[in-house]
Amino acid sequence: MREQTVKDNIINIACFVPIGILVGLIARRHRLLYGMLVGFLTSLAIECTQLMWQKGVFDVDDLFNNTAGAFIGGLIALLILGFRREL
Repeated sequence: MREQTVKDNIINIACFVPIGILVGLIARRHRLLYGMLVGFLTSLAIECTQLMWQKGVFDVDDLFNNTAGAFIGGLIALLILGFRREL
């Protein structure tokens, strides 16, 4: 795997972590599932827009990495909420 590809994958994951955190903190139940779903649908919208406007490439890897980032964000939200309950 090229060094640039690894960097791009890490950036894609990192960019969607805040979405997972935000949705995870806002949702009342199924926090992780909703965070992943919103991350996936947002990523899908971006990829479809790139395809329609011919300003990029529809890349399934981006969908996976972005969804993974939202999942990680959801886990962080669960950790935050777990620690908050302890206080």
